[in-house]
Amino acid sequence: MESLKKLEEICQPDVRQKKFVRLEASGTFRHNTLEDFHRAADGIRLHDGVPENIRSLFETARNLIVYSWFYYPFKVTVEVTARSPGNIVAAKQGCSYPQNSPRRRQRKRFGRFAMQEDWTKPEWWPAECRAR
Repeated sequence: MESLKKLEEICQPDVRQKKFVRLEASGTFRHNTLEDFHRAADGIRLHDGVPENIRSLFETARNLIVYSWFYYPFKVTVEVTARSPGNIVAAKQGCSYPQNSPRRRQRKRFGRFAMQEDWTKPEWWPAECRAR
C-alpha cells in the first residue's frame, strides 16, 4: 500500500525504479537515472498551434514523467493525464468513442486526428497511430 514518503526520502528515487534497466548501445545494461526520465519527457513535443488547454494538460503529463522517478505511482497518473487531452479534443470535435471501444482504437483515432491537425510530427507517434 502506498504511503507518504518520509521528508528525508523525498528526493530519493522510488525503490521500484531500481528494478528497471536500460540496454546501452555497447550491449551492457545500466539502471535508469533521473536524467533518463527528463530526457524522455523533454523529447515529447506538441506543435505550438495545439490549443492552450490541451498543451497545459500535456505539460502536466511531461512533468509527471520526470516526477515518477521519485514516486512510481505517478506513472499511472501520467497515463490518465496524457489521455485527457484526447478526450477534450474528441468532445470539442464532436467525436464520440463508444464506452466499450478498446483503448488502442481510441489512441489510433486521436493520433490520426492530432497528426491531421499538425499538432506533432507523425514519427513521434507510435506506429499504430500513424495514418496508413
